[in-house]
Amino acid sequence: ERAIIAVCCRLAHKDRKVRDAAVQALATLAEPGSQHVIAMVNNHLENRNPEVRDSATEALCRLRPKGDPDLITAVSSHLDHANQHIRRAAVQALAQVAERGNQTAVAAVLQRMAHHSPGVREASLYAIGLMGKEHDQLVILAVTRHLKDPVSNVRYAALHVLEQLAEQGDANVIEALKTCEADKDEVVRRLATNALERISCGMEDSSSLLADAGTAQQS
Repeated sequence: ERAIIAVCCRLAHKDRKVRDAAVQALATLAEPGSQHVIAMVNNHLENRNPEVRDSATEALCRLRPKGDPDLITAVSSHLDHANQHIRRAAVQALAQVAERGNQTAVAAVLQRMAHHSPGVREASLYAIGLMGKEHDQLVILAVTRHLKDPVSNVRYAALHVLEQLAEQGDANVIEALKTCEADKDEVVRRLATNALERISCGMEDSSSLLADAGTAQQS
């Protein structure tokens, strides 16, 4: 136990070689599935040094197989951290510990998309862009709601994600994007136009789709 604690502390060492050695040692010393070790390593994801956070992520990936629910829960807990750099690190780490479409990861991210903090909503959107499967309607619907978010950065994130995940020709998404072309923010308008070009690409008449979508909503 003392040896493991000492090794975990070395994950925060300023020397990269010491941190790399600590990662290797943890993979050897820690018992498979040790919650205590995961918690200690996970704490380093809040370190101010991005290189230390990278080492901690690498160590976590060696402690549990990719897609492990406990590992995903531990990493996703940092998505609502007050520090934006920690949130971004959590997004990157989540992509390394879970496969795209992993239901535990998707659920953890969707839960935080309604957070009161704009920074957390933004980080969650970028995370779902990495975790969500293309054409997943549950994810698409959740992201589309944020096109009306009062904070511009959140709307930027939602537009980026829709361009990645929405199915080509999705009438509901196209209709939502059309409303963004009248947004007061110039960047939102430009991103919406770009997303529309991608999602409408190859369609003979996108206007007819919009009409069909409007009819469907009224019925």
